[in-house]
Amino acid sequence: MEKPVSIIVPVYNGEKYLQQCLNSLINQDYKNIKIYVVNDASTDNSVEIIKEFTKKDSRINLIDNSVNGGVSKARNTALQKLDSDYFTFVDCDDWVEPNFISKLVSMHDKNTLFTSCGYEYQKRSTKPYKNNSEIIKLYSANEAVGEVVTYKDIFCFSWNKLYKTSMLKSLVFPEEVGLGEDSIFNIHYIANNITESAIIKSTNQKLYHYIKTKGHLSSMSCNKQKFYKQKTLFNALESSKTLPQLKDNKEFTERVNSIIFLLSLQFIVFSKKMKLKEEKQYFKSLAKKYKSDYKKQKNNYDTFRRHGIFLYNMINMFMW
Repeated sequence: MEKPVSIIVPVYNGEKYLQQCLNSLINQDYKNIKIYVVNDASTDNSVEIIKEFTKKDSRINLIDNSVNGGVSKARNTALQKLDSDYFTFVDCDDWVEPNFISKLVSMHDKNTLFTSCGYEYQKRSTKPYKNNSEIIKLYSANEAVGEVVTYKDIFCFSWNKLYKTSMLKSLVFPEEVGLGEDSIFNIHYIANNITESAIIKSTNQKLYHYIKTKGHLSSMSCNKQKFYKQKTLFNALESSKTLPQLKDNKEFTERVNSIIFLLSLQFIVFSKKMKLKEEKQYFKSLAKKYKSDYKKQKNNYDTFRRHGIFLYNMINMFMW
């Protein structure tokens, strides 16, 4: 008998891709699912599309927010309604393979905190990705908590994972964080459930299709209002290093310091562009502080992020 699974889909002005997203969910080969579609005060035809789907499939449940609160608040609204064994997230402009849920469920056992899969990055909706031979990796909880901030294998995202509802407890997404909320959620989810036997399983099969669009809920734009909100990510990352379950995990601390270093480089550029001198100095000090930890950990990052030291030197030469 299939255990119930909840799928949470936050929607904001997603009319262009929403039908493909919802079709990929109702056509899962795993049938015991409940789909919570949270309309976050969209101004396009998204809510009309959702209502049409609720008529076609009773497993789709519309949650209609009257005020736009952002992706974290939208997810949290649905988290309060969970009554399933497992839950996952899908962004409204993405889509998944037919075996997305069944594969992630099959990898779970009593010691598994969550399962994860690979993803295909696409600039537009295209044909399904052809997966090669499968490789499944196992991580202890202490190993995995470092992996979710390094963009490798497990990745930092929430939408390529299947979590256990019983392990959610009172955890929610940080609504004050405007960037990196998935990483913060995953860090705390793992930390709250660390035991010697706890594991995370990850498959390299690319079952999730991430469609990069200008209107993507997780896309980062550079303006002063969002800039200051996104600064809260740095505070959240710093705080995570002091969690009782993680404060003695040296590997985790170094990896968090490394991501702070990389993000600081981006924010140095943004603060320069917006002529925020004090902010530029703040991020400059963070980059200098954590440069040494990044050097130790740089091989744990993908190719783009391994160029961090090069970017640091260029910024140091031309912007400071």
